[in-house]
Amino acid sequence: MGLWSSLTGKKSPPEVRELTHPSHLKVGDFIRFGFCAQSALSNQSFEVVDVTGLEYATDYDEENDEYQTTCRHQFVLQGGTDEKLLLSVLKEGFTEALTITRLFPAKTLVGSVLERQELSPALDPESDNGSALHCQIESTEDWLTDCYYREGAFPAYSYAEDIRERDVNDIDNVVEQQFFLFVSESREQMLDVFVYAGGRTEFYFGVRLPVEKIEDMW
Repeated sequence: MGLWSSLTGKKSPPEVRELTHPSHLKVGDFIRFGFCAQSALSNQSFEVVDVTGLEYATDYDEENDEYQTTCRHQFVLQGGTDEKLLLSVLKEGFTEALTITRLFPAKTLVGSVLERQELSPALDPESDNGSALHCQIESTEDWLTDCYYREGAFPAYSYAEDIRERDVNDIDNVVEQQFFLFVSESREQMLDVFVYAGGRTEFYFGVRLPVEKIEDMW
């Protein structure tokens, strides 16, 4: 309580937190998108129900005998349905974009949407990047496209909590997996594939959107 408040007996008004960038979102915040090609996003509002992290090794630094790592902060969004989306802020040089991914059940994909004979070589960590995955789709709504190209295969760790202000070495709730990143030719769509111990595989199809698609945050 400040001096004026102590003299008048009135409490100072609570500080209003102003959200100016999606990377500052916290659990309990809300985000609203403007018009998008994806009906699940267009003019829809979502609550941030969780914040998780993904850390994966990219380039190997021979001089220091260590891998360079990338951390992806994932904001778990939920709207009016049970489905949850993952929002991340992608930085490439001086530009930023949003990536929003959604989980597609593997049982409905393999053999019907994704060609089974392409999966094995594309999800081999020892194979070269550039291999293609073709999608057999009728209606994409711009979530899926007809072909993805592998951009990288990385050892990765998933953290079931916010790692923005944490030392990841102090976090126990961590899961190791192999992370495969696929992008479309236009780079407007992506496919994140995670392969866990025992062979369990998760497919997250996503889209890349300009930050300006965010209409409001509160």
